Amino acid sequence: MELESGKMRDALLGAWSARSAEEEIYPDGSITYPFGAVRKARIIYSMDGYVTAISTPAERRPIGAMLSPWSYDGATAEEVADLVSLCVAYSGRFEVFGSAVHHRVDTAINPLLIGQILVREVTLEGDRLTMTGPVGEKGTFLRIHWGR
Repeated sequence: MELESGKMRDALLGAWSARSAEEEIYPDGSITYPFGAVRKARIIYSMDGYVTAISTPAERRPIGAMLSPWSYDGATAEEVADLVSLCVAYSGRFEVFGSAVHHRVDTAINPLLIGQILVREVTLEGDRLTMTGPVGEKGTFLRIHWGR
């Protein structure tokens, strides 16, 4: 659905849950799942212009030795690395330009994302949202489907 930037921004507001894992699409049409095929993910757009996204493997096993859900005390470095290695989490400001949303990352689990502007083409069809990233060096692009 084609919307003006202001209407697109309003349509994005609120919480969206992933309907599929993030797909990497190759020039020949083949698809892989670089972060795993089964994910739990949510992206939230707030009225005051912030976006927060988190994506984790759907089936993560807890670490029995952890002493608290608020710290990694009691876990080994390897266990912590396993917990966060396939997690994506970031937040920052967002802006809409035509059919594209720009995420200006100011905090992230991966510090290499901080300061980046993530551009996603947006397609909205009712309560379904598809976000597509730019074509990368390998000629591939990333796509994820969201729903309310």
